[in-house]
Amino acid sequence: MMLEPVLVLPATLQRRVLASVVNDYQPFQCGMAIISKLDESLSMGEVLSTVIDGPMKIAYVTDGISVADDLHQPKANELIRFAKHLGEQVDSDKAHRYAGSNDVRAGKAFEMLNSM
Repeated sequence: MMLEPVLVLPATLQRRVLASVVNDYQPFQCGMAIISKLDESLSMGEVLSTVIDGPMKIAYVTDGISVADDLHQPKANELIRFAKHLGEQVDSDKAHRYAGSNDVRAGKAFEMLNSM
């Protein structure tokens, strides 16, 4: 049985960093990815774009600190529902005014600072 290398990509990383990780591990020809830290991420677009551009298949996702309990094989409709849920949590008007861009993380950070 041949083992296939799998690349772990934290959903919390910026697109540029994710692309660098994929590039650095390119010699290993990773065709599969595990998306980790979904529970800590404010968006999924960056990590999903990186996987698609890879091109890689998503083998598993993690959404908690207990690997045994929080490692799941994702279904497309569940990923879409989760991404939509993340998007609904961010007030896009504040994000655009504060960041001057589509960076929802800056908007979310701004909201958190204002609530303190």
